[in-house]
Amino acid sequence: MWTRQSTLPIPRRKKWVAPLKYSRKPLVRSMTIKRQKSVAGPPNIFDIDLLRPRDFKGKSSITVSPRNRVVLDGCEYLKKLEIPDNGRIDNIRILGPFPEHLWINGRFGDLHLGGSMQLVNWGGFTGNWNSGCVCTELRPTPEVPDIMLVVFPRAEKKILRIGPEHCGKSLAIRGPSTIEHIIIEPDVQMEHIMIQALPWLKTIELKGKVTQMEVSNTPRLERLSGNGLSLSCKTNGYHSKCLKLGGFWLNLDVSRKECGTSTFVLSEKCLKTANDLEGRLICTDDYQVACIWAEALGIEIEEAIKGLSFKQLVEVWKQDETLGQQIFLNWIDGDRRIIERKYYGMRIAMYLLLNKQKDLACRIRNFALTGDAEGIMYPMKHKPMAFAEERREMEVFAPYDILDLEFLARASMDKKMVTVSGKITDCIEGQHMLLDWLNSLQNNRRKDFTKPLLETCTEFIHKMKSGGTPFARPRGFFHFDIFSHFLSTLENVKRCEKRDNLVEPFSELVMASTIEAEFKAMFIVVLMQLADKASLRRCLSKLSSELNRSTLKVVVAFRMAGVKAFERLGHPHLKYPYHEKWRMMIQ
Repeated sequence: MWTRQSTLPIPRRKKWVAPLKYSRKPLVRSMTIKRQKSVAGPPNIFDIDLLRPRDFKGKSSITVSPRNRVVLDGCEYLKKLEIPDNGRIDNIRILGPFPEHLWINGRFGDLHLGGSMQLVNWGGFTGNWNSGCVCTELRPTPEVPDIMLVVFPRAEKKILRIGPEHCGKSLAIRGPSTIEHIIIEPDVQMEHIMIQALPWLKTIELKGKVTQMEVSNTPRLERLSGNGLSLSCKTNGYHSKCLKLGGFWLNLDVSRKECGTSTFVLSEKCLKTANDLEGRLICTDDYQVACIWAEALGIEIEEAIKGLSFKQLVEVWKQDETLGQQIFLNWIDGDRRIIERKYYGMRIAMYLLLNKQKDLACRIRNFALTGDAEGIMYPMKHKPMAFAEERREMEVFAPYDILDLEFLARASMDKKMVTVSGKITDCIEGQHMLLDWLNSLQNNRRKDFTKPLLETCTEFIHKMKSGGTPFARPRGFFHFDIFSHFLSTLENVKRCEKRDNLVEPFSELVMASTIEAEFKAMFIVVLMQLADKASLRRCLSKLSSELNRSTLKVVVAFRMAGVKAFERLGHPHLKYPYHEKWRMMIQ
């Protein structure tokens, strides 16, 4: 059958050729042009905000163009980050995992550490640095970095020692880590030290000076020493020991819970060796004053400009007192510096006293506190600056007041020293602080301070009998009133006739006070622990009509048997602060 299709010729199929605009050659040229536009400068300069390992391509050293912010995400193999000389990066943020050792060279501002681990908020260091180092273990560096950050520190024998070659303007140490001791030895004054999240850390020793130091999340921290303008220490401690501070801190931010009265009583070894005052203590901006120091001490002018150490000051006072006074006057300028003169002067005096140079120690004490080295010693009526009853804007850790109290107490018991014209009670204002510090001295010294303690109690009893001190009514369960302080003081000294003679006058004060009968009975029972006298039983008889049934039952036992009632009732002796144990006994 014939059809039209069968008569038409079959066309020959042509080979398909891609049009010119889709060819590969122009496409390659286009990609080349695009890559050239995305790179600014040489191939090793990065012009992007976020850098990851795939961007480095195995390079251990990279250069980043000046910009506002750079984030390094996963730079554990990066060893050097270069910033061109003509630029600056405002913010550098390093995300974990952290590098073994990263050197940052060039001008930059904020430096932040981050990561996925749940650690304390690190915050940021703000500065204008030309170099920095982030590492887990200290290694030799090309120069002293402006800022050194040690993250997850590792060190032999659990002691991290940071020498002058690593101490620049700022230092940050961040855990967690098993480090137990940190020693920082700067050559010049540092600006900022931050230590965080070290659960096993016990001591921090700064052998030098810093403007600001911050410590947080170090629950086992027991001792911290150094010199600086400001110290903030929030240990979040869970042990019962109080934090021991050393050195000199003009502004102190430490919670009362972590830092009790014993904090301010330095150990006898510390006073005798002055190890907490190692490093550069006093500096001067006056070139002429530095020249005088250099000539007097026989040192180079460069060393004098860096500052003088505690041991150098002691040697000056030993060899030439006039020169020592002149150095103090050159160094002191303004009200704030007067506090430093008093503190360092008292430290030198205590150092010489414990090293058996008593006459010189007395003259230095007088000069440090009064400006006149000669004459007898007068109590200065200090107002304790640290942990006063009213919170101050500036709580200073410069406990020259307790140093002076100890100095006068030792002098009153030593016939070879200059006579103290006055009473120990005239040394410090406030009965609570004076008794607390005398008790702390008694507990932390080999020398027995029973004599000044009993003299203080006798003087206060006399003042209260004459109406000089009002009687305080106990406020709540944990209120430590003046009677509790007196009783704990009497318990703290050795038993002697003079102590026993204070029991009856004390009981008369208790009975004449306006406090509740329940607390009067408690104080009388505590006095029985000191001396079981018949007069104390008569006091309990007078109180019987004012007591409730549960309290009366306990009081009758003491009225009949005296101190032996503790055995019959099956309770241990009452201990300071007394109130808590007494409540448990009568309930």
